[in-house]
Amino acid sequence: MRSWKRLILYLLLNVLVSVAATLTVLTLWERNQAPVFGGESTLPPVSQNGNPADTQIHIVQPGDTLDSIAAAYGVRVEDLLAINQLENSESITAGQGILIPQNESTPTGSPGQGGAELPAGGARLEIVTIVGAGDLETERVVLKNVGPGQVSLEGWKLKTTSGEEYLFPRLNLNQDASVTVHTRAGQNTVTDLYWGRVDPAWKSGEIASLLDTEGRLQLEFTVP
Repeated sequence: MRSWKRLILYLLLNVLVSVAATLTVLTLWERNQAPVFGGESTLPPVSQNGNPADTQIHIVQPGDTLDSIAAAYGVRVEDLLAINQLENSESITAGQGILIPQNESTPTGSPGQGGAELPAGGARLEIVTIVGAGDLETERVVLKNVGPGQVSLEGWKLKTTSGEEYLFPRLNLNQDASVTVHTRAGQNTVTDLYWGRVDPAWKSGEIASLLDTEGRLQLEFTVP
């Protein structure tokens, strides 16, 4: 009888030793076999504030879209989707922080922050389009810096044929960046400015004029 008890204890002890050895081997294997994709880490370097290095943060404002944010900072929508791990361009909400990858044409700062103004001819602005003429809710003017360097729009004016003027606040526009001036009221952001009117400003066939800080005519655009 005692021999059977000894045999059972011996078998149980062997089972426990085997289980412990197996668990130890599996633990060591998992530690040494961490999955690697592409042979190298694809995670971006992290700065001291916890964000990927060479980025800045844009706080999404009401009316912002990834397209307008990308245009304002001179980056691609695809880059914004990738660095923020977003599924599509509609996956943003007001108040959300969006990482902006830095490059040579990424504008820094936001409306209300200063910046150096280039000498005359150092930047070239373009009125890309005027949309929704006659409709207060959709009416807007899109401007873009298509030249090299940065231009400060502070003190510039948009002028209608009838002489009504919109005065730009402090805003720096870098190469390939654009800004939209909405006729209606709203909250200014780095990509969208609001005139604050209660009626439309533009009529089809009229001329929109862009004046610099000295009141000199820099651009004219016929409203579609």
